[in-house]
Amino acid sequence: VRAASNRRRAPSAKRSAETTLAIGLTLPREELYRRIDARVDRMMEAGWLQEVEGLLERGYGPNLTAMSSIGYQELTEHLSDGSALIDAVQRIKYRTHRLARNQYVWLRRATWLDWFEADEEGLRGAMDRVGEWLSYAGR
Repeated sequence: VRAASNRRRAPSAKRSAETTLAIGLTLPREELYRRIDARVDRMMEAGWLQEVEGLLERGYGPNLTAMSSIGYQELTEHLSDGSALIDAVQRIKYRTHRLARNQYVWLRRATWLDWFEADEEGLRGAMDRVGEWLSYAGR
């Protein structure tokens, strides 16, 4: 005999796709990568390496899930094995580029608006898509 569970079941992927509308802003890939790289550089200048050092000194080890996220893993490896910082930063940028590419795949059904070309016609098209979705979801 199984005990009844009070937990709700997670919605199925099909149901979730029917009840979710995603609208995203996109950039040409070269511009997206340039912005990612500049953000990583700003984070490094703002003390990201020192933050990771402080976390490690307080006992937060590389085995923690949060310490294995993009950037923290590479900087932890740099600090532990003495590898070149520039190589760690390049790996952070590369992994972030890959994450951005994967997000396009994960959100393949999204309505995408080009950041530079989101003119009135593009916005009107997105709003039409929202209206269609609201009509469908309201059934």
